[in-house]
Amino acid sequence: MGNFYVITGASSGIGYALCCHLASRNKHVIAVARRGANLTTLQNEYPKLIKIVQADLATGAGRDKVTKEVWSLGTIQGLVNNAASNEPISLLQNISLESWRQQLEINVTAPIFLTQGLLPFLKGGRIINLTTGTTRFIVSGIASYAMTKAAINIFSKYLSDELRTKNILVTAAHPGVVKTAMANNIDTFKHASLFQENKYLDVNICAKFLCWLLLDADDELYTGDVIGIYNQKYQPLWHDEILPSPYPDEIEAP
Repeated sequence: MGNFYVITGASSGIGYALCCHLASRNKHVIAVARRGANLTTLQNEYPKLIKIVQADLATGAGRDKVTKEVWSLGTIQGLVNNAASNEPISLLQNISLESWRQQLEINVTAPIFLTQGLLPFLKGGRIINLTTGTTRFIVSGIASYAMTKAAINIFSKYLSDELRTKNILVTAAHPGVVKTAMANNIDTFKHASLFQENKYLDVNICAKFLCWLLLDADDELYTGDVIGIYNQKYQPLWHDEILPSPYPDEIEAP
């Protein structure tokens, strides 16, 4: 039927906005998430361009469901592994084995094995794995989340190296500090000094950045390293103003 872009975590926040941005550019999207009601709302906005799949990617059955859906539709041109969780917010000294395993399954196992399952349908194309700035500076309470995203950074590097001969390009992307449900979780842990209201990016700016990276950025940018929304070298290529970095002064934004 044609080329599709698979977006996970599509029922809210960055994933939802990215699906809309892609559809507004007449791209066909497979939107994947656990929450069906929000997915239906998304599909109703672009019924001819967005196909929805309700699936829990933390399970093998959920990943198989997505793979079978792609098999029935055709090839894919891009994959954005956006789905993630930082719950529960907890100090490492208090984290339970169960909650660690939950974050590991959705943040690491899901993108690795969903990507593996979808590789036969990627005829060239691009893979973007979303990461976080908290692999570079400490935000108390989300160590387990940061550790899983650090694993995704390494995954991106190795996958980029392995797939380049197949003309499949891979990068990790840091979408910035965004006011989403995960940010709200962090706010409840009293990080007002970092996550002030005026430092949040609008979710549509993040989606605009990811849309550029997925559709328009030069191939040379896909090295497996992190490409960040605050990188002022690339901002003029996709945005009409400079976005100041919220990083601590001693840490350079990727």
